[in-house]
Amino acid sequence: KPYPNITPIQAALWHKNEEIELLDPGLGSWGFMTGQKPSPDQASSTARHKVLGMTVDSLMVQFQLERIDILKIDIEGAEKEVFSDTSEWLPKVDAMIVELHERMKAGCNRSFYAGSQGFDNEWTLGENVYLSRSDYLSPA
Repeated sequence: KPYPNITPIQAALWHKNEEIELLDPGLGSWGFMTGQKPSPDQASSTARHKVLGMTVDSLMVQFQLERIDILKIDIEGAEKEVFSDTSEWLPKVDAMIVELHERMKAGCNRSFYAGSQGFDNEWTLGENVYLSRSDYLSPA
């Protein structure tokens, strides 16, 4: 309520606009993951309930966003899927902060780095990878 510019959305960031599962791989309340069904590396995961999966570009259309200044992503392994095809939205993002979860889902790092081309600056701090475009950091 105190932040009228924030709109909560009951959905998960994903690479397709489709219904997916919220999975509990047994890592505690901070480690829920998303997926179409438990994959072989998530064999012990328990499906909790279904949730709408949404792409970044569909969110941009829904909220009439032409650009994203800073995109912060912490999606517990879904980086593998979200960064598998970034052609529609990545050119419209000026800076990103992403927490990678390779330890939770193999292939996250590879997908992220393959799908995040075009940024001039990269640095890491703790678990986060920071990417920005040089023209974004330049004074107006």
